[in-house]
Amino acid sequence: MSLAVSVSEAPSLTEAAGPAARPDIDPRAGAVLRARIAKSPYRAMLEPITAEVERVAFGTNQIRAALETLARTPAPARSFWQRPGVEEAAISAFLEYVAFASPAFLTSVGEWPLGQVRG
Repeated sequence: MSLAVSVSEAPSLTEAAGPAARPDIDPRAGAVLRARIAKSPYRAMLEPITAEVERVAFGTNQIRAALETLARTPAPARSFWQRPGVEEAAISAFLEYVAFASPAFLTSVGEWPLGQVRG
């Protein structure tokens, strides 16, 4: 028995695997993630790949838990100087990482498409 999966058998990045396709995920968590993407300084790189960001976020236990915690927690009136909580920091770091691994960023620095021989 082989554990290898051919490319044709692998799930597509555009398949719905976000919160709508997963009944075990609080749908408000998807709304929280989309709101964070919309307010992110990296939104230009993230918005075109929102479905993929959702798929990865909800497949990652730490990010999923942070999103679900924020979805269940009423938004407190935050002071400008208040530091973000653990959940906000984890989501911000995740979005920053994904943005700098995105096709938009990699294209801007001449590293996309992957696998090409360069200079």
